[in-house]
Parts: sequence; structure tokens; C-alpha cells
Amino acid sequence: MDLLQGIASGAPLWVWPLFIGLVLLGLQSTRTRNVSRAMFYGLPFLGLITLNSMARLPNPGFVWPCFMFGFLAGAYIAHGLQSRWLLGRNGTRLRVSGEWFTFAVLMVMFWANFAAGTLRAVAPAAYGSPEFLAPFTLVIAFASGSFLGRSIRALRFKGSLQ
Repeated sequence: MDLLQGIASGAPLWVWPLFIGLVLLGLQSTRTRNVSRAMFYGLPFLGLITLNSMARLPNPGFVWPCFMFGFLAGAYIAHGLQSRWLLGRNGTRLRVSGEWFTFAVLMVMFWANFAAGTLRAVAPAAYGSPEFLAPFTLVIAFASGSFLGRSIRALRFKGSLQ
């Protein structure tokens, strides 16, 4: 328990409001709603949150190819998944069904970055190892790319509301 308290208290203060904001955003996505198409123009920028983490990783010659692979895989898979959640379009508004994918992706991004920061502080050698770098980079990149894939699908959607 002392270890968890130390990790939680050692995190910068701004981390916890960010966490609350991401939880609220994720929970909002679980409800069917009408959203502006403009939201989908901004959605890929959520994925850019991870670029700061990527830039701090050691061994960029290894990390960036892993990142590109994970990013493209995430974009491709989420592009297909988004079609399940698009219910219709009325002018500049899209009707989207509630889903838990957004919540899960936001939590993966937050907790993976939190774990990486903790590992960097307590075990720098492990943080720089390929055994950490490969899975961390692939997971973060997949999550980031998913926002781009979903946006592309939504912005190209032609369906209409009945």
C-alpha cells in the first residue's frame, strides 16, 4: 500500500484533473448522442497527447518505426469499428451510438503514460529496455491512431437520419 501511495503522491498535481476530465469524456461517449462533425476534425488531436511521451523515449530508431506500425494499425481497425457507431447524419450533425471503446482508449492512454512515468522514475534501465519500449509504444500508438481512423470514417459518412 505504501508503494501505491508513493506513486500516487509523487505524480504531478495536474495529472489528477486530467484523469477526471478523461473519465468524464469517456463516460459521455457511452451515451447515444448527436455531435457536430467538427468534433471529428479535432478528435485526432487527442492522439497527439502521446507524442510528448514518444519524444522522451530512448532509442528513437527503434521507437518510431514501432509507433508508425501501431498508429496505422489503430487507424485501420478503428476506421472499421466506427461504422458500427454511426447512426445517421443531419447536415453538420452526426448521430452516434454509445460505446465503451473511447473510454477504454482514453484510459489505456492515461494509465500507460502514468506507468511509463513511474517506471522512468523508479527503474530507468527497465524504462529504456526493448521489453518495455516495444509494447508501450505499440499500445500508445494504436490508441492514438484509433482517433484518426474514427475521424476519417465519420467525416466520410454519407448516411442520413430517418
